[in-house]
Amino acid sequence: MVLTTPVLRAIANRYPTAEIHYLTKVQHYEVIKAHPLIKRIHLVNKSGKDLMATLQAEQFDHIIDLHHNLRSRQFKWLLSGKKYSFRKLNLEKWLRVRCGIDILPRVHIVQRYLETLSPLHIPVDPLPLEYFIPHEDQVDVGQLFQSAGLHNLNSVHGFGTEGPHHLNPWRDKAPSFGVYAIGGQHATKRLPEEQMIGLCSAIQRPLFLLGGKADRATADRVVDVAKNPYLHSFCGQFNINQSADVVRQARVLITHDSVMMHIGAAFARPTLAIWGNTIPEFGMYAWQPEHPQNVRQFEIKALKCRPCSKIGFDACPKGHFKCMRNQPIEAICDAFHELMANG
Repeated sequence: MVLTTPVLRAIANRYPTAEIHYLTKVQHYEVIKAHPLIKRIHLVNKSGKDLMATLQAEQFDHIIDLHHNLRSRQFKWLLSGKKYSFRKLNLEKWLRVRCGIDILPRVHIVQRYLETLSPLHIPVDPLPLEYFIPHEDQVDVGQLFQSAGLHNLNSVHGFGTEGPHHLNPWRDKAPSFGVYAIGGQHATKRLPEEQMIGLCSAIQRPLFLLGGKADRATADRVVDVAKNPYLHSFCGQFNINQSADVVRQARVLITHDSVMMHIGAAFARPTLAIWGNTIPEFGMYAWQPEHPQNVRQFEIKALKCRPCSKIGFDACPKGHFKCMRNQPIEAICDAFHELMANG
């Protein structure tokens, strides 16, 4: 959903009077609810019958399907108006995963989303991602430092508050900090716990762990074992928008192939992206067209078994999990400190 935001901006730029509606699942509402270009959000429930009547009554002129799965096709078939469908690369991805045949286009999915709009004479400009945080979900980072017991760092250890005010509105209350978003939809997208511990131990700067409730136990163990007195976990304590606001104010983001990678890109945060079984060539890497120097990719390219899936698994199919166990922790740490110093 975050990756679709350039489409909304492109439509609004080309057709300023257009009324844009957005259709998504109920559980994803929080991600898009504050977007100012959306006139109305329609939420899919299990049956979708009542919703279909509502959508048909809208009499849309254009229907843009960027998901292009069975459910979105069902809605599309039953609605009037001109229809435009995103072309998925299922065959190309299958060939890359199953046969090692690489015919994937070197084009980001955002650009391919925008190409879907070409019949509407909308330019395929490299528009950035956008993310809008509701006022009630904005987070006071100064209070986070206090709750983590790190509120006295401004005057010690050389942790200053340098950086533009618009990136850190609590500049006078808290030093600069990094975020490590430890989550990932599948285990093969996440560093193993021992690698997380090694990375967090090597980073001797304020570092906040972010993730969902499912990540809380892992994060607590990492904090307990890692030798970093400036490490603190907020996993399971924030909703998606609150976590996004913490990322917005961070100096550096460490992340796996996850939604937080895209949220960080929406705020142009310097990002260290750690790739496991998936690959950037699938076209869903951190999209920062205006600041490509912000993104550093870490992946084990020489593995013949990678990618083993276009999505992920609960465990490495080969058992060795070299794509994550062999990650260059020291190099990631060095890049983190470099970006913290230059941010």
